[in-house]
Amino acid sequence: MKRIFKLKGQMIISCFLSVIIGYLICIPFGGLIKREPGYSESMKKVRMYNKDIVRELSSAKLYSSNNSDIQEIFNKISDSYKMKERPELYMTDEKGNILCSNNKTPVNNINVSGKNEIIELNDRYYICTNIMKKSDSRYIVAVSRGYIGDDLDLMVIWFIISMIVFFIITYRKVDYLNKISEYVKKIAQGDLKTRVPIKYNNEISSLAQNINYMAKELEEHDLRQKEFITNISHDLRTPLTTMIGYLDMIEEEKYDDETELKHYINIISRKASYLKSMMEDFFYYSKLSSDDIPMEITKISLNECLDMIMDEEANAFAEKGLKLTKKVCMEEVLIDGDPMLIARALQNLLSNALKYSRKDTDVIVSLNKDDKQKSCTISVKNVPMDELSDDDIEKMFNRLYKKDKSRKNGGSGLGLAITKEIVKNHKGNICALRCGKYLEIMINFNLSLF
Repeated sequence: MKRIFKLKGQMIISCFLSVIIGYLICIPFGGLIKREPGYSESMKKVRMYNKDIVRELSSAKLYSSNNSDIQEIFNKISDSYKMKERPELYMTDEKGNILCSNNKTPVNNINVSGKNEIIELNDRYYICTNIMKKSDSRYIVAVSRGYIGDDLDLMVIWFIISMIVFFIITYRKVDYLNKISEYVKKIAQGDLKTRVPIKYNNEISSLAQNINYMAKELEEHDLRQKEFITNISHDLRTPLTTMIGYLDMIEEEKYDDETELKHYINIISRKASYLKSMMEDFFYYSKLSSDDIPMEITKISLNECLDMIMDEEANAFAEKGLKLTKKVCMEEVLIDGDPMLIARALQNLLSNALKYSRKDTDVIVSLNKDDKQKSCTISVKNVPMDELSDDDIEKMFNRLYKKDKSRKNGGSGLGLAITKEIVKNHKGNICALRCGKYLEIMINFNLSLF
């Protein structure tokens, strides 16, 4: 469903409706509230206007006993004024009973005793001329359109009713916002499975969706954090247990000769080197992810960098029965970057392919340049030992992730995570995808990064 109005528009419409509904509700109150007269600067204009009416009424022949003739005169005088200025003219008897009038609004009686500038008609107050006595039994009353009743009390009621209506219209939205606040508090307190129910189709629903997305990301981050701690514990405990075991055997002299003793010491040395390498990877990843490693930016030839790394790794690939194939464009590809970090990233890609490729398969390294996009792509394709699921590919760059849950294969599990951080620090992109029987990891760099 498309969003018809944004929240701001909905609130404006709600406010407008509240005023209209409040006004309609207030209409019946108009006749129930007796208002006292109020004075304003407009009274001066009304008095001047009244003098003109008095002048016309004085000159008119209003002594006829025929009420229809008098009413015709009233209508003629009234029609000579603009619609908004037309006076209401009344002929009354000595008791104030209406004999004839040009006013269609029914008025039963007017107090004609004394000389009044303000008179009351149907619970409303008006400015009128001095009441004109035409005979012992007849009076002429000219009421101007200058109604001066004080409507402040009615305005207050209108405002209060409009506010109540506005509150009723917006109550559900406000209540929903309060519930969102409660859900956010639960998430902040650690209940990461909490989700905000989605209502409406405006900015509030977008807020709820974003909060749910945040909660989901926090939950996944928490799971990765727990998995990270579990994996660290396993990777550290296993070599340490082996080292402690061999050290106990040496301490208790449980060996037959010097040759066996040296064998134990070699095992301890290898495990210690493995631990050192793993701790260095942890430290290196931590510094990279916190942007704590200073970068020395210079021009790098990716062609030369790949040639150097592939020459270094050629023997290792050959020993494992892997064919290392290079498909590099002839044109030199230059990027801005830190040579040590870029070399580390490419080395990690090749090391990953060496460690997890099926025996007697090809590992293809490619470098392509796109002058239109002003970018280049480095690709490493290999045939994995085991079939990879979409979930495996998605998690490949997570820290300490290994498809081998027993974690028998060597390595810290941080190689691709470190590569991802290096690429990110160089404003590049890295991704993995399935390409037939191959797994392809691609890095994209802009030719000019900084």
